Parts: sequence; C-alpha cells; structure tokens
Amino acid sequence: MSLTVKYRFFGREILALLQADPQLRASYQDVYERRLGQWLAFGDQLVAQGAARAPRPPRTVRDLAVAVWLISESWLAFLDVTGDPADPAQLARGADLVLTVLEPYLTDAPPPDGGRAAQPTDPPPPDGGGAARDEGEER
Repeated sequence: MSLTVKYRFFGREILALLQADPQLRASYQDVYERRLGQWLAFGDQLVAQGAARAPRPPRTVRDLAVAVWLISESWLAFLDVTGDPADPAQLARGADLVLTVLEPYLTDAPPPDGGRAAQPTDPPPPDGGGAARDEGEER
C-alpha cells in the first residue's frame, strides 16, 4: 500500500488538523508556497519553450497551478467518499482530471532541447524562465 493511500486521512481531515494546530498550519503553508513556486516555474518554462500557452488575462499560470494543486490534494479524499482509493484505475483518474484542466493550454510544439521536456523540479533557465508578462501581472 502506498504512503499516499495509507495516510489519506490527512487529506480528509486537513482542514480540522490545520485549524487545530498552528505549527502544522505554518509548516503546511511553507510546503504549499514552495511547491506552488516550483509548479509556477515549471509552467513558465513550458510557456517559454512553446509547449504551453499562457492563459488569457485575467487568468494566470498561477491559476492553473492552484487548480492542479486542488485536484491533486483532494482526489484521494474524494475517492474515499465516491469510490475506492486503493483501486489504481480510480487513482489514475485524478491524473486524467489534471490533464483535462491543462489540455486546453498545451501545444504540439516539440521541446527546443531535442525532446527533453521541462520537469517541475528543473531550475529556471538562466534568463529567469519567466514568460512575458504585463507589468504588475501576478503569476
């Protein structure tokens, strides 16, 4: 049994746990901000490489990253209520939902580096990796 499935109670009880424990809430917030930053950098790399289109304002890459976060954080708790979180096919459906959110923004452009697509943990390119933004636009 995977750790994700074994400790899925955390996803079910996260609101109550975070409200009851300020230290846990602060730790969770730190992890959230760090991981969201990594996903934002990943999204910016995909846009810079032409593998994805940036959302039309007022929507942002940050909005997409938050949508992906919400699906991935709540999928197991949702399966606890509506399905079987131990079923690999039902678990995989969460990834399908993430692709449903992202698919309208993906392009068919090949990566400029000969086939190696950007990864969420890759450091940003030397130019900062940010896609062009209007001044003051939030990620």
